[in-house]
Amino acid sequence: MKKIFILALSLLLLAGCSTNDKTPTTTQTPTPETTTPATDDAVIDRNTTDDGIVIVNGDKVDEQLELIAKELYAALPEQMNYVFYILDEASFESYAFVPYQEGIEGVSADPMITSIPHSLVLLKITDSDIDGKELAKQIEENADLNKWICVSADAKKAIYKDGYIMFVMSDKDTVDTFTKTFESMDLQ
Repeated sequence: MKKIFILALSLLLLAGCSTNDKTPTTTQTPTPETTTPATDDAVIDRNTTDDGIVIVNGDKVDEQLELIAKELYAALPEQMNYVFYILDEASFESYAFVPYQEGIEGVSADPMITSIPHSLVLLKITDSDIDGKELAKQIEENADLNKWICVSADAKKAIYKDGYIMFVMSDKDTVDTFTKTFESMDLQ
């Protein structure tokens, strides 16, 4: 009986890794949930204010970063469910592919279904001594399209504009759409 259970579980896991469809799709996009990546000793405390802003462990997602993410996702032909992660010192490098630095605020707005090879990272540079163009270049160079188990992104792009960096890894069409949308945004 144990052998049958182990065999069935193994087949189920392998089936999750065998998909050839890399296009992230869902039927609707809800208001994004805001979380911080869980750690063994972290307790996530979520509160929502009267105006609908989600606060996590006392931290509020930067309003401009949230608006940029919403506009980028709205430009997709098919909407995708996603969740905000506030990047902190512990999680920053695993999402942005560069070490954390003081003077940078960041969020990741990634799919709620983790088998989709897609990641969006938005950074707000608050320290004028940080070279945003150079940082974007480093992020793109360091990014690993195969950061997920069983799936990999087709393309990646990091762009600096007006104090913000948009970094995306996904299928080529999504990267192109996000790039064009971000470049056309008025971020002032």
